Amino acid sequence: MGKSNKKTRQIHFRVTEKEYELIQKKASSYKNLSSFFVRMTYKFNDKYDIKSIEVMEATGSAFTKWKQDLDNFSRNINAIANYCNRCELLGIDDFDPIIETRKYLNQMNEFFKDINAFHIRFLTFIGRYRAH
Repeated sequence: MGKSNKKTRQIHFRVTEKEYELIQKKASSYKNLSSFFVRMTYKFNDKYDIKSIEVMEATGSAFTKWKQDLDNFSRNINAIANYCNRCELLGIDDFDPIIETRKYLNQMNEFFKDINAFHIRFLTFIGRYRAH
């Protein structure tokens, strides 16, 4: 006789109400929770999935910080442009707004260099990671 596919073992574990709701939502397309967990067990690759989660968490934090920085740069550039426009309307021409503008443009340049360097490191990491 061949191996039996009869399911004779049970697993019990506790979850929070929030975790329970999330599991129910994700498992809704499966016949039952047992089918969901068995399928996820076969699909889950410890090495790949754990690294993927770490990468997503790291990139999520970096992109959130970069978005905040970019928003700040945008506000500062708009403030400089607004100031220059008001000065021009008032006929004030004895100032050099280019100095302030250059300062922010240099900061933005450094910001984009950081993004580019991260992007290169990220792609290198993904390339090495996928090779394993």
